[in-house]
Amino acid sequence: MYDSEADEPPAQTVKPKPRRRSRDDLSGNVTLTDRTRGTARKPSERQAVADKENAAAATQKLQAAQKKIAKMEKKMKEMEKSGGVPTAQAEDDDDFESEERDDESDGVFASRITPLPLLPVPLPRPTPVIRKVQSSQSTTHFSPRTLAPDHNDEGTNGMDIEEDDIDPVPVRYAPAPARAAPLPAVAACLQPTTGDKRVRAAAVDDTSAPPAKRSTKPKLRESKYREDFVAGPKPKAGDYEPVVEALILRACGEYSARILTLNPFPSTAFQLQWAQQCWDNANIAADEALAEGERPVRYQVTERIKKIIGKRGSHIRGKVVESLRPLFAAHFKLKRSSQRGVIITNKIRITHLIDYSAFHYKDFVVCQGFGGAAILGSARGHYVFRDKNSLAIIFRSYFYPLPPPFIALEFTVLQHLGDEWSTGSPIVKKFTEKDNTKIFLTHLNDVKKWCEASPEVTTKIRTKWYNRAAQSIGPQPLAAVNTNISWTQMKFLHAELEGRTGETDSEAEESLDEDEEGEDDADGFNAGDEDGSNAGDENNSNAGDENPTP
Repeated sequence: MYDSEADEPPAQTVKPKPRRRSRDDLSGNVTLTDRTRGTARKPSERQAVADKENAAAATQKLQAAQKKIAKMEKKMKEMEKSGGVPTAQAEDDDDFESEERDDESDGVFASRITPLPLLPVPLPRPTPVIRKVQSSQSTTHFSPRTLAPDHNDEGTNGMDIEEDDIDPVPVRYAPAPARAAPLPAVAACLQPTTGDKRVRAAAVDDTSAPPAKRSTKPKLRESKYREDFVAGPKPKAGDYEPVVEALILRACGEYSARILTLNPFPSTAFQLQWAQQCWDNANIAADEALAEGERPVRYQVTERIKKIIGKRGSHIRGKVVESLRPLFAAHFKLKRSSQRGVIITNKIRITHLIDYSAFHYKDFVVCQGFGGAAILGSARGHYVFRDKNSLAIIFRSYFYPLPPPFIALEFTVLQHLGDEWSTGSPIVKKFTEKDNTKIFLTHLNDVKKWCEASPEVTTKIRTKWYNRAAQSIGPQPLAAVNTNISWTQMKFLHAELEGRTGETDSEAEESLDEDEEGEDDADGFNAGDEDGSNAGDENNSNAGDENPTP
């Protein structure tokens, strides 16, 4: 390559690479000026669409800003022509500029704010004086509805007004005398008002009507837990204070009565509605026990309380099943056995009962006596006619006479128990809403058709079923009670009380002269008392049973 050593180029000195401060230091790396790819990379379709949208958005923002600037410049020129631009800003142009932005609103626009002139307001319309003439033969009748305001404009409608907020007015009283001039109370109500809304009120003459008794609105209280409350796995009525617990139990009882007599499988909406209604009725029943003049109290219902009330639905349905299940096998002559012959006999009998729906007939072999099965009357005494605190006694209006839904529910439970014996041997199954809703509707339709066949007769039959079940828990006749007062002593007691009013004690005090004059009579009374005491003893032993009470 080179002829001699002299022709060789001088050796280049290689500078040592500077030592890196850390592994992340890339200052010593050689950077390539050009990319290795010869052509520019084309963006994808998605990226191109995104870039186009971003560019269009940026263009719109730029155009909007330019329009805004042009508009502001135009306003500034108009203000300069009118002489509204302050000179302080022009003098500050030669000074040093501050990095903080000037508040344009304070320097430019504040001086241009001027108050608007007063708007013309129309005068209120004059209200004509109403002259009320009343006939002497007419009797005025008022009701609480007449005192309700008339809402013709926007705002709350008439449904928002509660009857508790309206003072009661006596419905009937003596007629007021006829007047030619308006009543004073009416004239006071006819003063012009400044608002657009006008409220009409009915006035009553104070001289002709007794003062109306103002009703007190119920006081609302919070339903509190008892002092030693400990949260358990399930909510229960015993978690609350005694008053709230009693209200919950009363509401649960009415809810159970509705389940038995109205619809044993209500929807969720009906369950919540019934729980609220039963709670309100429990508060109303508690108010009836208050003394006269005492202010009623309303306790708030919570979702937890509604849950407690709603759980009574499945509870009372389970009570019906538990009451009929022990009586089912004996009534239909079913036997528990592992022998093949007994199982076949049971299966044949159950098949007949299911196919002909003969469970509820008095004679289930020939299907006679609709709803007259003895098992039904026996079971009712276990869950609705147990004692005088049972559902059918406390909530008699729900059960008297026995309603069709109640009878259809019993038929449904009997068919469910028949399904448990469908194999010839008892296999306990759970009574669920999903499996028995359609069966219940079928039996309900059958009961309604039976009632429509002869409404008068079927009503008497259903009334007889109620009375027969209630006879066992009715009030027992009182036994004969003896008395220590004989017939002769009763005569003296009447004579002693004839001259007294019982209002003062001075009637028993007599003057000394009267005491002296009555000594002989007193001795005769004692002697007669001694004679009469023996006769009284004889009368006590012989005639006491005939006349137990005076």
